[in-house]
Amino acid sequence: MTTTRTELVESVLHSASGGWRRITEVVERWGTDAVAAVLVDEILFRSEPAADCGTATVGLELTHGPARHTTALSVTEGARPARTRAATADADVRLECSIADLVLELYRSETGRRPDMRVTRFLPGEDHLSPDTERLHRIARAADAVISGCTSHSPGLGTLALRHDSDRCGSLQLSAPYFERHFCALRGQEIRLLELGIGGYERPDEGGGSLRMWKHFFPRGQIYGVDVFDKSPLDEDRITTLQGRQDDRAFLDRLCREHGPFDVVIDDGSHAAGDVLTAFEHLYPRLRPGGWYVIGELSASSWARHDGDAAPGDSIAAALAMVNSLRDRMGHGLRTDGGSADLAGSLAGLNLHHNIAFLEKGAGGAGALPQWVPRRPFWNAVTPQVHPAR
Repeated sequence: MTTTRTELVESVLHSASGGWRRITEVVERWGTDAVAAVLVDEILFRSEPAADCGTATVGLELTHGPARHTTALSVTEGARPARTRAATADADVRLECSIADLVLELYRSETGRRPDMRVTRFLPGEDHLSPDTERLHRIARAADAVISGCTSHSPGLGTLALRHDSDRCGSLQLSAPYFERHFCALRGQEIRLLELGIGGYERPDEGGGSLRMWKHFFPRGQIYGVDVFDKSPLDEDRITTLQGRQDDRAFLDRLCREHGPFDVVIDDGSHAAGDVLTAFEHLYPRLRPGGWYVIGELSASSWARHDGDAAPGDSIAAALAMVNSLRDRMGHGLRTDGGSADLAGSLAGLNLHHNIAFLEKGAGGAGALPQWVPRRPFWNAVTPQVHPAR
């Protein structure tokens, strides 16, 4: 994804917090067509597969004052809507919505409602509604599949893992409740999430299911994935992949400098004990106060092939051993850019579940940031101004 496209997407995301005036500024800067194209891509990503609709064409018209951007979408039973070259004038049904309404609904916060989507034409070219009522119902269900993507509401993580073909959906079915419990306060905020390990091994266009899952779960999130193999074909709006190793200190430093700080880091990479500790040393200091550092598959660190203890043990024992290693590392005066001499003092909480650990980074030694503090993006070494609630 080009830098210009990334800047456009980020501008649209940020405009939701500024209301109609800010959205208007962004549309005037980038143009109606460019902003509308971002919104259509987001709608197609979030929409549910169509059910009992056969095949239908839906025309989607996004407006900003007198300006209009029209896209023709093909809806096929069992699949999500997709762009088509068909003429929108020949669409079975045409929908219209303002760009500002969509931006506010898609990116402001989870409201559970849908924006004001109007039907402006139904069965064009016919003087009256067709007596074929089943056909009318199929077209209505096709339109509903498109409208399903026009809301900030999204299913739970277990459902999203299955939907986006995450190769980790088995383990996620067990850990999803813990992720949802700890991440619920971040879900509607502008965050940056980094996941180590993308999946699909050496095949460039495979894997990435968990990245798409996190993109859907965090509607305002920028998602980054790191893998030892090139996964750039998986890049899309709000998803960026980078090739590198989690034990490469220079790479990790560059990653944080160019794309951090991060609000969430999930280590689901090699699972080798040495790699886990190296990544932690470099990434935890750059984690934002109030953020989460997650380490998965803790028991794998005890496996001999991962440079751990060859004794099998159980997952809890292995998890505790890994946590003790992290504690020892934090207490020995680690210091990197953005870090502190005593990282243990910034650990606000440790939640240890089956085979997975959630480390919460607090604000200094006083615990995590309170929820009323806005999580506005201030990456690239820009310090935020935090004011008490009024």
